[in-house]
Amino acid sequence: RVRGFHAPGRPPIMMSPCASRAHGVCGLLSAAALLLAGVGATAARAQEPAVRVQLDRARAYEGDSVGYRVTISGVRRVSPPRLEGFDDFDVQSRGQQSEVMIINGRRSEAVHYDYQLTPKRTGRLKVPAPAADVDGKVVRGRELTLEVLAPEEQDSVLLEIQFDKP
Repeated sequence: RVRGFHAPGRPPIMMSPCASRAHGVCGLLSAAALLLAGVGATAARAQEPAVRVQLDRARAYEGDSVGYRVTISGVRRVSPPRLEGFDDFDVQSRGQQSEVMIINGRRSEAVHYDYQLTPKRTGRLKVPAPAADVDGKVVRGRELTLEVLAPEEQDSVLLEIQFDKP
């Protein structure tokens, strides 16, 4: 059933049954359909692959080790990142952690690779950008800078302790 309004001198305006107040359910159903279509489009959209990096601090003394984390997100299966050009550092792997989050129906995944970097010299050292192979493409993180300081000069102190038998 279609209802219409007609003003003299103008063409009639036709309304569907859902447009009347008696049929408010149709409006709710239309809104729900639009909402579900939006949620489906958001869930279908894949998270872009990304490589994030961080140091546990920006300054260290010569001989100290610094924590370095490489996080690769937006992929389901990933190989460890390539760490090339780390000539100024001794690099040791400290393991990896996987993370899966589902928030409002949207799934995101990330893998964290932890390393220990020990600088081989003092100065402002560049921590090269790591690279990850994702679906035939290379995704890179960013280069960081670590300031490595020489240990402070200290006076030598010798401590001598003697014990007397009671």
